[in-house]
Amino acid sequence: MKKQYHKETIPFPHVFSKICSNFSITKKECWELLFFLKEIGLIEIVPYHGVRIVDFKEQLKFSFGYEFRIFFKLELIIAFMQFQKRDHEYKVGRFLGYLLMLIVFSIILFFILSFFNKIPESWSYIHILFIAIFLVLIGKGIKWWLEQ
Repeated sequence: MKKQYHKETIPFPHVFSKICSNFSITKKECWELLFFLKEIGLIEIVPYHGVRIVDFKEQLKFSFGYEFRIFFKLELIIAFMQFQKRDHEYKVGRFLGYLLMLIVFSIILFFILSFFNKIPESWSYIHILFIAIFLVLIGKGIKWWLEQ
């Protein structure tokens, strides 16, 4: 059976601006989402033009259980979008965790060094924070080098 489409094709820039701003994802992740939607049959990608939304009521009118198929496809989309959102929140949480760890480590280091009078008179907490940042960057660099 031939697919039925909504009348208009949505241009790519409009699609990208809406999806990227609503879900806080990059353009690459937006392309992955569009290809996922194409694979499950919700949209059709028109080269050099945009995206067309497939009209399910016309396409699945005479097939058995079309409501269940639509529900299943929509649940897949919702799960995929929640995964993308959770992934973004995970990255932000990981960054905040690194930042908090760095601040706590530098405070503990500052108090230990000041307790044993090992800090020069002209130094303050900012100097110890920079040393802690330097140590973390060295660790990240070694980790990156070993993974290659």
